[in-house]
Amino acid sequence: MNAGLSKSLKIIVGVIATIILGAIGSGLWERFLGPTLDWLTKASIGTIARGYGSYRDLIYASAAKGFHEAHSLALYTLVIGFLPMAYLLLLLYILQKIA
Repeated sequence: MNAGLSKSLKIIVGVIATIILGAIGSGLWERFLGPTLDWLTKASIGTIARGYGSYRDLIYASAAKGFHEAHSLALYTLVIGFLPMAYLLLLLYILQKIA
């Protein structure tokens, strides 16, 4: 009977300790951890929003400058410049096959 009473006492003390620890944990969460996590979440979202906003503004500013045609014009000039050379090589190849 003494072992049964000791086991019941351990269960009761365990339940009471669990309730007390749960209350302490809940109080810590409500007073300290919850507001800290809330502030950290708001600060990180604000930082991300500011970074995204400046990135978006940079894209809009770049688009407002218009097309940058210098590189495409240089590439077009290069390709057009090589066309007569390619035509000449093709003619030489055809003439070589005929002769």
